[in-house]
Amino acid sequence: MTGPVVATGDLVAVKWGCTTADGKALPESAQVFDQGSVRLVVGEGGFLSCLHKKVVGMKEGETEEFEVMPAEAFGESNPMMGPVDLPASAAPPGLKAGMVVQLSNGAKARVTKVTDQSITIDANPPLAGETIKP
Repeated sequence: MTGPVVATGDLVAVKWGCTTADGKALPESAQVFDQGSVRLVVGEGGFLSCLHKKVVGMKEGETEEFEVMPAEAFGESNPMMGPVDLPASAAPPGLKAGMVVQLSNGAKARVTKVTDQSITIDANPPLAGETIKP
């Protein structure tokens, strides 16, 4: 490996992508940063902080694969925010899994499951609790 070692404050060009640990693409709502060939100032934000941490100390041409634990990516899932099962009678007609509903307290939740007996909602961010593989 040749070239200088990357330090905080350096402008770098990297090729990167991000999936869940099991290889699924991130949902569109979680794609809040560019993927592919990108440029960033190390330590200045704009990408998951784990990317900034991983490039510090790398050399030009070096590659690395790594997983990011939930706390370093999109945060841990909060059991107080779901998933929660509710009676199907509480659901408006036509409710389907994947829809987003507004709760009586103003919070928004994703509908994750609908059956004849119940609906399941989750107010956690979509990737909370997921291990990420950049």
